[in-house]
Amino acid sequence: MRTPSGVFTFLTTAGARGPEEVPDNPLPDQVNPLGWDPEETDSDFDSDDSEEEAVRCDEDSSSSLGQGVGADEDYQPENKRQSTRNGRGRAAKAVARRSGRSGYHTELSSAIGVEAQLPSCQLGAVELLTFFPNHTQWPEAGLRLYRNGWKTLDIAKVQLHARNRLTRQGCDKRVAALRHQVLKNGQIFFNDKVFNQTSHAHLMTTVTSYDASNYAPRSTIAGSLAPKKLIDIANGVVNWPTGEDRGIATQAIELANHNGLIQYTTLDIPWLSFQYAFSSPSESLKATWDQTALQRARQTIEQAGTYR
Repeated sequence: MRTPSGVFTFLTTAGARGPEEVPDNPLPDQVNPLGWDPEETDSDFDSDDSEEEAVRCDEDSSSSLGQGVGADEDYQPENKRQSTRNGRGRAAKAVARRSGRSGYHTELSSAIGVEAQLPSCQLGAVELLTFFPNHTQWPEAGLRLYRNGWKTLDIAKVQLHARNRLTRQGCDKRVAALRHQVLKNGQIFFNDKVFNQTSHAHLMTTVTSYDASNYAPRSTIAGSLAPKKLIDIANGVVNWPTGEDRGIATQAIELANHNGLIQYTTLDIPWLSFQYAFSSPSESLKATWDQTALQRARQTIEQAGTYR
C-alpha cells in the first residue's frame, strides 16, 4: 500500500496490526452452499433464550416491581422516586436494545450501535464482525454470513475475539442472540413471517458481492442512521483484521486511529481510499472471500487458545 511519506505508519503495539500477510488456507473439499450448520435445526434457531427475549423479560420484571410498589399509598414519596427510577431504567434498556448494545451482552459494549451507517465500500466478513458486530441485525448483512458458510458460533467467536473478550460463556450469549437474529432477518429479507431454514433453503444461495452500500437496516432504525467517526469505530478493538481480511475499511480506520484524525467518518472512506491509494486484498476480488475468511478466522482463534 502506498502512502505519502510521514502521513501514517502502522502501530506495532497491542491494539493495532501492521501489513503482515496471513497465508490463505485452502477451502475444504466441500463447502455448504447454503451456509447453514447441519447441527442447527429449525428449533435451534427458534430459541426462546434469545438476547432480546432476555432483555424483555428483565424489563417486564422491572415493570411489575414498579407497579407493585406503586400500589401502596402509604409510601407515596418513595413510590414516586421508585417509579421514576423504573421508568428511566426501562427507557434506557429500550434505547440500548435499539442500538444493539443492551446490558445482556456487555461483551460488545465498546462497539458502535446498530444505527451506525455502513461505509460505501467492500466490507469483508471479518471487518464486518470486528468493527460493526451489531450490524448482524441488518437483514442482508447478517444473512450474507450464513449463506456463505458461517455458523452462529463462528460469528460469535470472531466478534468477541476482535475485542479480546472471547469466553465460552460470552459465546453462549452471542449464539443465542444470533440464532434469534437469523430468524428475524429472514422474515424481513424474504418478507415471510414463517421463515425458517428448511422452507427457504432454496433461497439461501451463496453471496458473491461484498459491497456494504447495498445493505439496508431494519425499518425500525432506518430513521436514526448516522455516520460514525472512524476513531470511534476502532474503540475496543484489540485484534484487527490482517492479511487478506484487511480491506479498505480497515486501512481507513487504521489511518484515522493512528493519526488522531477525528474529523473522518464512514462517509469519508471512499475518499480516503483514493487519496491514500489503499489497495484491496486480492481475495476480495474472488467469489470465495467470505469462505476463505472463515477458514483463516477459525485458524486464528484456535491458535489464540482463548476459547475454553
